[in-house]
Amino acid sequence: LQIDPTPGLLGFVFVHDDGFLSTPANREAIAMAIDRDSLAGTLGVGGWQAASRVIPNEAGGDLLAAAGRWDTLPLAARREQARARVQRWNAGKSAPVNLRIAMPQGPGADRLFTQISRDLYEVGIQATRAGEGAAADLRLLDVVAPYVRASWYYHQFDCTVLRGLCDAQAGRKFAAALAEPDATARVQLLREAVTGLTEANIYIPLGQPVRWSLVGGAATGIAPNRLGYHPLMPMALLPK
Repeated sequence: LQIDPTPGLLGFVFVHDDGFLSTPANREAIAMAIDRDSLAGTLGVGGWQAASRVIPNEAGGDLLAAAGRWDTLPLAARREQARARVQRWNAGKSAPVNLRIAMPQGPGADRLFTQISRDLYEVGIQATRAGEGAAADLRLLDVVAPYVRASWYYHQFDCTVLRGLCDAQAGRKFAAALAEPDATARVQLLREAVTGLTEANIYIPLGQPVRWSLVGGAATGIAPNRLGYHPLMPMALLPK
């Protein structure tokens, strides 16, 4: 089993901003509740890289990191804050928060949903699994980046591309940055754009996409592929 070091996005996007999801703070509470450190074991993937930022470090995350993130807080402290937000929302309501999470079929998705639902339960949120095309509150986003640049990541969250909740102001900042000839001003606009995306909490990052190949022990010339693509199957199907 060979794991490919694929960059990209693996996480959840919000379908709407109704009910509990109406505020960025409540959406952030969901992200704070997830135990990313245990996801590699849950998925059975050694060396998997977790992520808590919208723009990963290798695509400029360190340069463009938004201040005030919770990724340096211990899991227990994050969950305490998340639980308090859920309890404030639940006060006076007859039913607890229940989120429908749209995910594909398969054993990997089964394992992922099991952990996510357990993590959310820890802060008082119930999770229900939905099919990919069914009505949902959150949807799994799983896509490999063809190149590692901040521009690709921003494009995935553009309101003309993202199927779900988006942040138009951050999109305008990014468009302005692309058109800005001055390097210093461009970086500042990018920082403002990533800060806007972060504070809007329209995406829950989990980590890098999981791509793998099953390779025979006697095979030679098989190398990890950052695009998560190997041509052996098309080659095997070529006519003789």
